[in-house]
This record gives sequence, C-alpha cells and structure tokens, in this order.
Amino acid sequence: MIKNAAALADAFRANGMPVFLVRVTPSPDGKDALHPITDAAPWTQTPAPDWAEIVPEMGPKLDDFVITKHQWGAFYGTELDLEFRRRGSRRWCSVGIATNIGVESTARFAYEYGYHQILCGGRDGGDVG
Repeated sequence: MIKNAAALADAFRANGMPVFLVRVTPSPDGKDALHPITDAAPWTQTPAPDWAEIVPEMGPKLDDFVITKHQWGAFYGTELDLEFRRRGSRRWCSVGIATNIGVESTARFAYEYGYHQILCGGRDGGDVG
C-alpha cells in the first residue's frame, strides 16, 4: 500500500498538484483526545514512539503539507479545509490505512464541505487519509 500511495503522491507532485500528508497524534497532555463516557471501555494501548511519523517513502517532500489531526477526522480542528480553499481546490484523492474510523470521518466531513472525492483502496479495501 505504501508503495502505491507514494507513487500516487509522486504523480501529483510531478503535475504541480498539492500533496497533503495527514498524521494523528494527541497533545502531550492528552487533553485534545476524545474522552466520551461510553458503555464500552476505551482503547488504552500506548502508541509506539514513532506513531505520528510519516513513513519516509511518502515524504514529506519540499512543497508537501503536513496536517496533524487530533481527532478522528482530518478536517476537525486542522487547517486542511483552509489550505484546500486557498488553492481553489474542490477535488481530492485520498489514500490511507484505517477505513472505518479516521478515513470515514474525514470523507464524511469532506462531503459535507462540498468536496468531490476519489477514495483509493488500501490495506483493508477502501482507505483514505
């Protein structure tokens, strides 16, 4: 998946199109993480130290944008929508690794914001990021 996503990003770069790389990490104090009261116990696994690192095959390259999200979706509380609008872009192609949480949240926000989306399959069949 990384090889294909990197090739797609390189094709965008070669054609003068912006590349946005999204990573997720909470603030050091964890206060920007979700803490809702639910019937199910929250996921408590501690992420690896390199959790928020972008794999070298993806970049970032010189003109790429790195977006750090703190919630499930890449639009909520980030500059992603602003940067797209500044460039007059209404279309985007998304690739990622987790479909039913962050990817789906991001895709739903993008739809609500009026973006035209192309979702490229990943490891589990329909990932974006």
